Amino acid sequence: MSIKECRKKSKEILKGKYAEGFVVSFALISVLLMFKTIDLMLASAAVYAGGSGLAELISGGGIAGAALSILRHFLCFAITVPVLTGGLWWYFQTALGKDNKNILKVYSGFRLNIRAAAVYAIIWVRGFISLIPTGLCWAGAWISFGYACTKQNQGIWLFITVQMFAAGVFLLGLYIYAAVSAAAAPFLFIMHPDTGAFSSVRMSRKLMKGRKSEFVKLILCYVPAMLPLVTIPFVLPRAVMSAALFISEEAEGGRAEV
Repeated sequence: MSIKECRKKSKEILKGKYAEGFVVSFALISVLLMFKTIDLMLASAAVYAGGSGLAELISGGGIAGAALSILRHFLCFAITVPVLTGGLWWYFQTALGKDNKNILKVYSGFRLNIRAAAVYAIIWVRGFISLIPTGLCWAGAWISFGYACTKQNQGIWLFITVQMFAAGVFLLGLYIYAAVSAAAAPFLFIMHPDTGAFSSVRMSRKLMKGRKSEFVKLILCYVPAMLPLVTIPFVLPRAVMSAALFISEEAEGGRAEV
């Protein structure tokens, strides 16, 4: 299915169901915003208190603060998983023209959500590892820039800074490659809920082989409309539905098998 056909069909499918898609998308956004708001409140409290006392402890000071920060991120992940899984299930069922009313079964399925969490964790770890080369290059660029400001031979250090920064930008391609290769994994897991996490990622890599550029172009079509930020909840339903259609068409075409 071409990008144009995907966008057109997405619009047609959401006709009369856009409010449901908005609620599903807004549920996930609300969970993420809730935890981000908590982080901002804690950071504000730390600044107001001068970085001492209880505010410093909660915002990340010392071992106790680090433990609380890890706990906060774990809770965010644990709450986000069923919301994300349920949302993807609704979009995939709707894209295939199947029943999408039993969404509470997805939210309450403990084993299903544990496997889904494993899928998301693998995707995150892959993405994190693929970002390490870029991080090292940019760290090196920052250090060399510091030398350029304090040492002699500033021209040489500035040259090294520019080269390392450019290398970091180039190596971002590794992250994009990893992210797009695994983009279909959550949808394929919904399609085959008994499949293991690694199998879902492996199926995604097979499905996206040779189609990464098309998928990226499809998603980028919706990015300009999301730039005002407040439009994200309204544009996201069409973007996710388009992705679900793209992946379902490829999966049904036999590009990804268990």
